[in-house]
Amino acid sequence: MGLSELAAQTGDRRWLDRALPVLERSRSDHFSGTAPTPPYEVPAGHSAYGPRMILANTLLVAAQAAAALGIHDHLREYLAAAIQDVLWHRLDDGTFTEMPGPDPEGLVTRHRVPGHAIEGIWVLLESLDLLEDDRDRGPLLQSVVAMCELGWDPQHGGILRYTDATGPSKPTGSTGGSAYEELVRSTWSSKLWWVHSEAAATTAIAAFQFGYAAARPWFDRIWDYTMNTFPGGAEGAEWIQIRDRAGLPMDQVVALPVKDPFHITRNLMQIMQVG
Repeated sequence: MGLSELAAQTGDRRWLDRALPVLERSRSDHFSGTAPTPPYEVPAGHSAYGPRMILANTLLVAAQAAAALGIHDHLREYLAAAIQDVLWHRLDDGTFTEMPGPDPEGLVTRHRVPGHAIEGIWVLLESLDLLEDDRDRGPLLQSVVAMCELGWDPQHGGILRYTDATGPSKPTGSTGGSAYEELVRSTWSSKLWWVHSEAAATTAIAAFQFGYAAARPWFDRIWDYTMNTFPGGAEGAEWIQIRDRAGLPMDQVVALPVKDPFHITRNLMQIMQVG
């Protein structure tokens, strides 16, 4: 993604040429089922939303770079297919599944990851625009609100890290003892900064770029919570990446410590562009 963006900004095709072999390899590993998903493996028998959304996001940035350079190649076809793979996880009620599997009552199948789903929605919207796809954006805009409603903590505010399929509560269902299941059960009520920055950006895009009025109250609510919770304040200028359910800082590392600041910076720029 970084090399692709560098190509787009400099107009120098060699950076995209360097990015494409990496993209081809990662895409191949994704479809062969050999791509790693650190720090936790996807439980056997389940189809994961996260890798599909990340692949779509990466293809979007590469396809945008190709368009900026006037290159017409297979990236658009790859992106169109990736959109369908992500949309496969959208349910009739507008929410998105994270890891559907063979046991409908299993915790892995039942749990939801609101931040992931909300992030993927803006990726889909931007991808459809790039491809000049004329399908109705209404269902995706409705999904923005559906996922905010599913994830919003009714007790303390903010978006829960994981929820049950039925609403903003602890995920339920049978378990197989995997490390991922233990993660879901033990950290479901925490509040993560990347979840909130992605939700703020996506609701802003829905409200201001697409004129979806129902998303505006959600942007205001999420933005206020984010600004009142994650910046360090008296504890320091740096944002704190994880808070407990009540909004107090937790001395923990969340998954990959190099991951989260990317989201924050990107989302703040997106909000500035559409606000």
